[in-house]
Amino acid sequence: MPPVAVVSPPPVDSPRWHDDTAEPAAVALDAGFWDRFGSTLLPRLVADAVRENPSVEAARARVLRARASAGLARAALLPSVAANAGLTQTRTDGFNTSQYTSSAGQAGLDIAYDVDLFGGLRAGRRAALSRVDAAQFDSGAARLVVASETARTFVSIAAVDDRLRLNARLLDNARSFARIVAVRRREGTAAEVDERLQAVEVGRLEARRAELTQSRETLVGALAVLLGREAPSFSLAPTALSTLVAPAIDPGQPGDLVFRRPDVLAAEARIAGANGDVRAARAAFLPSLKLSANSLGQALATSGPFGLTLSAAQSLFAPIFQGGRLRAGYAGARADQMEALAQYRQKLLDALQEGNAALAAARGSAERERALRGAAADSRRAVALARLRYENGGGDLALVLDAERSEIAVEETLLDAQALRCTAAIDVYKALGGSPL
Repeated sequence: MPPVAVVSPPPVDSPRWHDDTAEPAAVALDAGFWDRFGSTLLPRLVADAVRENPSVEAARARVLRARASAGLARAALLPSVAANAGLTQTRTDGFNTSQYTSSAGQAGLDIAYDVDLFGGLRAGRRAALSRVDAAQFDSGAARLVVASETARTFVSIAAVDDRLRLNARLLDNARSFARIVAVRRREGTAAEVDERLQAVEVGRLEARRAELTQSRETLVGALAVLLGREAPSFSLAPTALSTLVAPAIDPGQPGDLVFRRPDVLAAEARIAGANGDVRAARAAFLPSLKLSANSLGQALATSGPFGLTLSAAQSLFAPIFQGGRLRAGYAGARADQMEALAQYRQKLLDALQEGNAALAAARGSAERERALRGAAADSRRAVALARLRYENGGGDLALVLDAERSEIAVEETLLDAQALRCTAAIDVYKALGGSPL
């Protein structure tokens, strides 16, 4: 007889995050997280995606399938009852006698019940119920992924919209300055090369606009897929990254992930299911008892007598030689159990790493954004001074072009930082398991 083998999920040893310094306005995760971004559209998009996304619908279907399997496991604990009925007609032709026809009807009832002496059927039912829990947590994980990806895509679209606005402003400035250079050339105070170089700068900004427009169309199409809609007929009005506010989140303790992350909870439920399979495989080594009863009623249709026969039986089955099948089944269940434990450990390690990385990204993006805001203001001032100096004849065009390119780089880097701060907040939300299920 193999030993009883039950495994448990390992605990989290880390008492705190690598840097758990929370901002003063940090709040715990709740159902209103998406409202804190300051956009009325974002919560609606997330809700639509969670409701309509095909991947989420498939996850819901897997929950129904797991519940059906659990129903089969539960049915094995209940008696089975079957009814049967039949009608027989007999015709007899004798020599020099009249013909004789008789009819007989019969009905029967069979009842069978497997007595779960050693808990094998109950262990199978518990394993099936644990898999229902795992499927439900997997469904929650699918909703969390879809909600996070929808929000990230929305932020990316907002960032592209802001880049398009920046591009429009820079392009207007470049065209205006190109007209100034053209006037100076006609006056003989500027060379043709200056006019050509500024025209190149205008062309580069126009090409950038086309690139950003294409990028937006691609992102809007990706958002349509997340929402479960057809990309050709889906559109989204321009939005603004500058209007979004990245909410500060109180991360709590690392150990909270085992109660919050749906993928970790699903892995834990699979350990419970594997434990049930091991118990069921162990119970297969022990005797099983089956009870059965049947009744048979029969009567002649031609006013014949009615007969009723009742019978009951019980059988005890004890496995003696199964050619190694039972031990192989137990060994397979134990292997699945150890795999479930290893997968849980991997899920937990991944979750802790994602949480630590997301919190670090949130802190770093906030500091980066603050630093770049000052740099962007300085770059805009530098461009204005360089152009003024050139217009007054005290500088060359190369200085202006360098200042303009520096401004573009700093401004786009600032937009990157603003977008990263919002996506970092989304990643923290996802890494910590989202709002309570």
